[in-house]
Amino acid sequence: MATFDPITSLSNDWNAFLAAFSALFHCHATLWSVDIQHTGITQSNLMWDCGSAMPRLCDFDFSDEPGSLRPKPLKMGCLAGSPNAGKWIFMAAELLSLDAMDGLVKLVYRHEVEAFMAVLVWIICRYQDGKVRVSPPLGEWIQTDYLQCRERRRRTFSQIIMGIFPQPSGIPPDIWVPLRMALASMRKHSQDAIEAQKGEAEYKSFVAFDPDFAFDGRSPDDYNSLRALPKILTWSIFKHKAAKKFIGLVTERIPKSL
Repeated sequence: MATFDPITSLSNDWNAFLAAFSALFHCHATLWSVDIQHTGITQSNLMWDCGSAMPRLCDFDFSDEPGSLRPKPLKMGCLAGSPNAGKWIFMAAELLSLDAMDGLVKLVYRHEVEAFMAVLVWIICRYQDGKVRVSPPLGEWIQTDYLQCRERRRRTFSQIIMGIFPQPSGIPPDIWVPLRMALASMRKHSQDAIEAQKGEAEYKSFVAFDPDFAFDGRSPDDYNSLRALPKILTWSIFKHKAAKKFIGLVTERIPKSL
């Protein structure tokens, strides 16, 4: 059976790491486009195959069908250190809610993007030269309460965006600043998605009356579905020189924006 190294092993070369991370992001989107929804993005299932010098997306145990309600495996609760609690660290904020724990929130592509970004922040801040940094930050993300986990991570993201979170040693500005910008873009994207969801009934009634009413940014799908991928790929971190060679990998599979 093949064995792979964790993607953190590439943290001795941040350009190589970002290229591998971007490839896995595109791989995940390609699978999503054919209704294979991984739904379990964590640090531990983004791997590196030294033999082929290729990244690997692993662990499809939590794969779901389109439109599934999440997070089903977490409904019973668990303690930090268990596999499910480990997923809290990276799960989208909207899934770390009472409604989600009661199975009332539908998993959408936007949630997966947020998980990828959480993994990216976690690795960049906590790893260097292939191993965990001395006194690594973000330990406060590890909580026995999913609401606390959500709020601690949200605070970290805000601090990074505002520039008050210390730039990790060894991380070049051409990665750190685009990461800050991408987090700001993601926050705005999520806010717009929530607003679109609130007005979904109104939007549908207007489109039913006049199909020409439909335009970009009015439908929740413009933010929640794979339709949003072209916009997401304009986020600064995905425009980095290390990631550019993967741009276009799935463009033929992506529904065009309205």
